[in-house]
Amino acid sequence: MFIPPVAVALKVCRETITDRDTGSVSLIHCLKRIECDRFPSRPQNLTVCAILTGSIGEFQFRLDIVPLSTMVPFVSRSWPARLDDRAEERWSYVKIRGLVFREEARHQFSLFANDELIAQMSLDVVERGTAHEE
Repeated sequence: MFIPPVAVALKVCRETITDRDTGSVSLIHCLKRIECDRFPSRPQNLTVCAILTGSIGEFQFRLDIVPLSTMVPFVSRSWPARLDDRAEERWSYVKIRGLVFREEARHQFSLFANDELIAQMSLDVVERGTAHEE
């Protein structure tokens, strides 16, 4: 029986730093909004971090980035991973280099395990100077 992993967190940040002595990871500049001078945007370097738990086995993970204005993925990255302990948290990272946002829009980051949706988060991509809404 397929038991999908539970995504404890899904974060988009500028970069990660791993302490060489402890293996602890720091997420640097976590994002909910990106301001761009123009569209298409200048290339962006991002890291997506997923913290996974609650399952055992081999999985094919996929991250799709979709502007909600079109609902068409413009980035899709896949990778295999094995989870060995249901109680352990597994940190997984996807580095996305040179990402160009074509338009001002809310973008959905969706994480799948074996084609089953396990997490989503949104990132607002706006023109610089646009009022910030909470």
